[in-house]
Order: sequence, then C-alpha cells, then structure tokens
Amino acid sequence: MTDFATLPEYRENGLAVYRLNWMEDEMQKQNMNIAYTIARAVSLGINIIFAKSWV
Repeated sequence: MTDFATLPEYRENGLAVYRLNWMEDEMQKQNMNIAYTIARAVSLGINIIFAKSWV
C-alpha cells in the first residue's frame, strides 16, 4: 500500500487502522514479509495510523 484516504464523513471511526491491520493479517497468511518505511513523516494522520497498528 502506498497511500489511502478516508472520506471526511467516515473519519474518526478507525477505518484506516482496520484496513492496515487487515492487510497485514492477509499478508502474514500468505507468508509475505512486511516492511515499513515512513516516507510521510510530516503527515500527522499517517503517523497516528501506524502508531495504532498492533504489529
């Protein structure tokens, strides 16, 4: 995943965190390696999403 967005009316529901965790679970089921890079360090929203990630 390179980027994603949530419509304003659906924000504050944890959908981005849910999506990220779902994708990680699916990748692990397929024995894929997961690597992260923070390319958008100035983006508060994406930092919050990764901070909430349980991986």
